[in-house]
Amino acid sequence: MQKMNRFLSSKVDSRHEARKLALLKLYSELYGGQEGLPEDLVFEIPQTAEANLALLETMVKGVRANLSQIDQIITECAPEWPIDRIAKLDLVIMRVAVYELMAADISKNVVIDEAIELAKEFGSESSGKFVNGVLGSVVDLLHKKAAEHEEQ
Repeated sequence: MQKMNRFLSSKVDSRHEARKLALLKLYSELYGGQEGLPEDLVFEIPQTAEANLALLETMVKGVRANLSQIDQIITECAPEWPIDRIAKLDLVIMRVAVYELMAADISKNVVIDEAIELAKEFGSESSGKFVNGVLGSVVDLLHKKAAEHEEQ
């Protein structure tokens, strides 16, 4: 049976491709290489021409610049899962999504759906559900903080 290329499709979404590249780039930077990445994520890297390069750069720089704040939010929203116990790939997916939820003017549902799709595509069998649960809590927390800020 021929292996399907998960990066090639008849309809390319440049934002989705940018998220894949951000995932690969941040994972490599944060964890010192590509060890632990799914083999096809390493060997079937999407074409940069298909990716929204401005979005890629914004996400990577944004996650880097806000890493401690992002990790604090994830810690608050997944208290039973210390950062060092979360699967590295799931953690990087959530870091990118939390950054987008904090900074981007994009639908929260789109951000969460994209993160779930990446988690299902590259994570473990339970990654999609885990990422969905944590990001749902992140949205609630960010709404609560925004409401508190408005009251002040």
